Amino acid sequence: MSVCTASKAVLFAVLLLLGSGLSAAPRAFAQDAWQVKTLSGAVEITSSAPVSRDDEATLLPGDTLRTDANAHVLLQRGTESMLLSPNSVIGIPRKSSEAMPTTFDLQIGSVQCECALGGATPFVVETPYLAATAKVANFRAVVDAGSARVEAVRGDVEISDFARARSSQLGSGPRSRSIAAAVSR
Repeated sequence: MSVCTASKAVLFAVLLLLGSGLSAAPRAFAQDAWQVKTLSGAVEITSSAPVSRDDEATLLPGDTLRTDANAHVLLQRGTESMLLSPNSVIGIPRKSSEAMPTTFDLQIGSVQCECALGGATPFVVETPYLAATAKVANFRAVVDAGSARVEAVRGDVEISDFARARSSQLGSGPRSRSIAAAVSR
């Protein structure tokens, strides 16, 4: 075999190996990916890319996570974390802008969020009825049939009520309250 033919064969083999790993590469090397740190119960991850079904699964934009009646999932990315409760569905939007990189769509259920970004970009949980935005806070968002509410545990959370087209600030502490929004009938 000539040196030229051997070089082509090696190059072909390398390209073949690289090509076979490309479908998993975006999931494995995503900078802004959320990792499933712990899970219990039945959890379904819907994704357009291959996803592992273990405790270290990576979620990317476009993925949806669904928990059954006995499931909990802890997601983490750096200093941020989210605890998804039973019977919940949360999605990671396919597109996020530079100004709003940490946005989630809570369709139903409950999520406890810990965000300590320290930067200028907010952490946003959108529901069908309201959006909760925080930079450094611990808050809980809950969506039931026809309504949503947010409770601040620590820090300040801005609530945007879609039906009333208004925003309000929710603080934590002994004088805190939850803010709710519902479908107007």
